[in-house]
Amino acid sequence: MNDNYYGMPIERYDSLMEATGPCVRLTEEEMKQGWHFCGDWDDLLIHVDSVEFNHCNCKHMEPFRTEERKKAQEERKAKCNEALDRLAILDEELGLDKLLREMRDDTTL
Repeated sequence: MNDNYYGMPIERYDSLMEATGPCVRLTEEEMKQGWHFCGDWDDLLIHVDSVEFNHCNCKHMEPFRTEERKKAQEERKAKCNEALDRLAILDEELGLDKLLREMRDDTTL
């Protein structure tokens, strides 16, 4: 089991997510690592390597929008899409796609 989330200890992440108000502060080191409370995500605590960062428009995070990071995010997205494609093929092979369509069409459910 992973005991950190993008390098931040899970306990620290959880405590920051549970806390509210202006007293909630990231350390300088956490901010340098790319953590911030994102206004585009209703002040969700996100990291620059998280999926949410793809849809973050916070201007102060511009220095983190490097070509290397964009390339890494695109590679992760491609791997996810490949996995979803493999799952779709498996669904077909097992007949789950047909079963789901039948369940959707069944008005007695």
